[in-house]
Amino acid sequence: MMFRPKIFKKENLALLSYHLSSLLQSGLPLIASIDFLVEQKLLPLDFGKKLILFLEEGLSLAAALKKLHFPSFFVSFICISEEYGDYVLGLKQCYKYYSSHAKWLRELKQACIYPFFVLFLVIIALFFMILIVLPKFDELYKTMDLTLPFLTLFLLTLFNYFSYFLWSFLLLSIFLIVVILCYKAFVKKKLNLDGILLKIPFLKKYYIFNFNHYFSLQLGFMLKAGIPLLKALELLCELTHFSKVKDSLQMVKAALLKGESFARSLLKSKFMLVSLTKMVALGEKIGSLDDILLNYAANLEILIKNGINKFTTNLEPFLIFVVGGFIAFIVIVLFLPMLQLVKAL
Repeated sequence: MMFRPKIFKKENLALLSYHLSSLLQSGLPLIASIDFLVEQKLLPLDFGKKLILFLEEGLSLAAALKKLHFPSFFVSFICISEEYGDYVLGLKQCYKYYSSHAKWLRELKQACIYPFFVLFLVIIALFFMILIVLPKFDELYKTMDLTLPFLTLFLLTLFNYFSYFLWSFLLLSIFLIVVILCYKAFVKKKLNLDGILLKIPFLKKYYIFNFNHYFSLQLGFMLKAGIPLLKALELLCELTHFSKVKDSLQMVKAALLKGESFARSLLKSKFMLVSLTKMVALGEKIGSLDDILLNYAANLEILIKNGINKFTTNLEPFLIFVVGGFIAFIVIVLFLPMLQLVKAL
């Protein structure tokens, strides 16, 4: 077991793809290009030596990368590029995909820093109220022998009950975070969260959009390279890292074998967007399916990016509203007995 190397980060994969494609495009052989990347420290020494060794033994680049436990998504790009015989085009796809996603992640992190900082402060304030403030109010009201309003009584009872389990909950949360971080750091196999993503509405939508982008982009390039449609679908079934859609792709392939059009075959899959099936039908009609798919992938990429930007823009005011409302509710409920006492005087 070992830590996941830095080369597996999206930024580094994008950089590796860019430089390797440039070297190959200039006419340098594959092994010499990899050796040059190792010398320039764009590829770790141990990875570079093993990669060159595997290639000299006769393995394909995709097979060698797979043995080195490179991300399956990256390997799928290389494997498909081997099918249409153009590493440069496949690596340029990798660069475009990983650089774009790395940029999205950076923007998402930057946009979420302030809202989650506010949320962190609120959690600290909540712990302070549970451990220090609420017990004082509870003791005060018991000393004064006041008849508490239902909301105040309910709130104090709830927080008293919660305080018993507070430390257990905190320790369990820390344990789960450590387990997840250790899994990501040590385990070479990627944690499969597809089942969880598909159960959360917002994440399910992102998952489906992301898959449709990948599907249209890869299929468009393969068709443009002259790979037959059935063969291209077979490759996508084998190489896709979207584990939950493999059965759906097999259904699409089966419908094609029965003689149905590609657009109608896509309707067999619940993961295909309606807009994709319409564009495929148009592509079949005008005889330019590859260009239609590539244009669709480019437009869908813009749509995904705009959706993420919209989410991050709306997240901050939403968190502030929810947190502010929650704190205001607690303060009002805690001081209700005081207000009743003042009215009674």
